[in-house]
Amino acid sequence: MHSYHPLSHHYILYQVFCFNNSQREFYNYAFVNSQWNVTVSPFLYKAPKLIERNVEKCRQTLCLAKEKKATLAYNEMVREWNIRDAELAYLISDYCPNIEKISCSGEIANARAYPSMIHDLIKSWKNLRSISLSHKNGTDESLTQVSIHCTELEELVVVNGEVTDLGICEVVKRCRKLKEITLHSCKEITDETFVSMSKYCKLSKLQLKHCPRITDKGILALANPTFTKRLRYLHLEDIGVRDSLLALAEHTNTLEGLCFNRLKDVDDEVVSAFGRNASYSLKQLRVYSCRSVKGWGVMEFGGIKGLSLMMDTLGLEQLSGICEYCKDLEDLTLDVRRIVTADSTMDIVREISKLTKLKSLAIFCGKKFHSSNVLQLKKNCKKLKQINFFRILD
Repeated sequence: MHSYHPLSHHYILYQVFCFNNSQREFYNYAFVNSQWNVTVSPFLYKAPKLIERNVEKCRQTLCLAKEKKATLAYNEMVREWNIRDAELAYLISDYCPNIEKISCSGEIANARAYPSMIHDLIKSWKNLRSISLSHKNGTDESLTQVSIHCTELEELVVVNGEVTDLGICEVVKRCRKLKEITLHSCKEITDETFVSMSKYCKLSKLQLKHCPRITDKGILALANPTFTKRLRYLHLEDIGVRDSLLALAEHTNTLEGLCFNRLKDVDDEVVSAFGRNASYSLKQLRVYSCRSVKGWGVMEFGGIKGLSLMMDTLGLEQLSGICEYCKDLEDLTLDVRRIVTADSTMDIVREISKLTKLKSLAIFCGKKFHSSNVLQLKKNCKKLKQINFFRILD
């Protein structure tokens, strides 16, 4: 992005545009006048999304910009690229030297003709801050190249990758600026990876999903103040751990977001432990399909703003306690199908009505919830602007 003088019109416009994420609106801004066009161009070209009929036009635009025949250096504005075609990826690597984020999230056309594509591109983009690899692109060889050439890396995402501890550990050891790591369905990753993380990383975000070889030993290695002092977001899904989370909770007093999904061994004691130690900082809590969690552990999170509970075991008594203690809730998602009866719908509404600061509500309910319940909620919760009822028949 360009840097402008703080007193210039460009600077003011730039600050305003930072609050917008709509590519369509950026496109419209470019036609207001020349000043708006110049300021909005870095946003417009930051992450271009190409469709087949526009590929050649994009090629010409970038070529002219590289040869200094265009009004603006459009090629230098491109920062993000989702690789879907190998030939086009090589073109972008030639024309756009400032790429900071790449992702290989799906099938890549012409990939067989370029077996060393990922290695070549990583060498071209040494300023990478974020890389997302999936399937055959996520290998130990790819991560070794990342560790050698991308020392400024801040975010690593590997989904369904063929990586082992060797590849992840190389990145962790060499890329010392890592802030966010996501490992999804990496079936060969073991506790060794987390021992390395505890030594070399100070993460702000950690997501672990469906990595079956992770045990309490690996999570326990992370349970130290050096690793957790910057940890802001923790997402754990479908891994077999429990006791190590109690130790981790003792040191995570800066968490802002916590998500437990399909953790069969996690119970209210674990949830409560995180609530006690991060009660002042935590703003978002999500508990999905954790059958041992009954709900009373959530009452430790008195200051949270957002809560999502998709649990089969949630009862009216637990709901009452949550609404009593979590007074500051602004965003609430609940699955109340198991406690909905002909006589309980108004009881549920009565409990939720205690949340006077509630702005958004989503309820997964049975067929016995009626429009009158919606009207009653709107009447009782004056700040409630968005309400969604999802009627799911059991």
